[in-house]
Amino acid sequence: MSAIRKGRREAQKDETRTLLLAAARELVSEGGYAAMSTRAVAERAGVAVGTVFLHFADKGSLIEALLHDHIEAALGAALASLPPGDLVAQLVHVATRLFEAYDTNPALARVYLRENLFLESAGPRPLSAQLRRFEEWAAARCADAVARGEIEPVEPRLAFAAFFSFYLSALVGGLRGELSAVGRVSLLEALLRRHFNLEAKGR
Repeated sequence: MSAIRKGRREAQKDETRTLLLAAARELVSEGGYAAMSTRAVAERAGVAVGTVFLHFADKGSLIEALLHDHIEAALGAALASLPPGDLVAQLVHVATRLFEAYDTNPALARVYLRENLFLESAGPRPLSAQLRRFEEWAAARCADAVARGEIEPVEPRLAFAAFFSFYLSALVGGLRGELSAVGRVSLLEALLRRHFNLEAKGR
């Protein structure tokens, strides 16, 4: 197969995947997760049902792909605009960009999170791989902060676990209307500074 032909096929595959995800997103927005059957997605996208299964193993894989792509875009923008500063400032910056991405459509975000929380899917788990990459990035930042003497020695992956717990708590509080956009960022920053014992240092 020529490189040109292979490139064209890959482009068509990507276009079809994008079309299917757009159809799935519309259906979830209109009627919730229950409205997003593989048959409905195929009909909305104007393709055969078999085409859906060429890209996604099942309905669970579709909803996971929607959340994965949503997070990936926000993470990419956050890391590309990472400000200089201490560890907490950088972690809060990334979390804020993620909060803002969910805020573009809170109702859809609630569906994404609810359905992915205990998802059983026959396909690969891109969210798991995405979380591991994010953990590796954050763990490296923690290790750098320790090396600079910015924070006390800490096991980087345990530090990430704490950060992610604080982040999820603030995210859910915001989506439930219990925290304002400013309030959840302030809460996250306060929790992180306390966790890293930066309050005593006046940082």
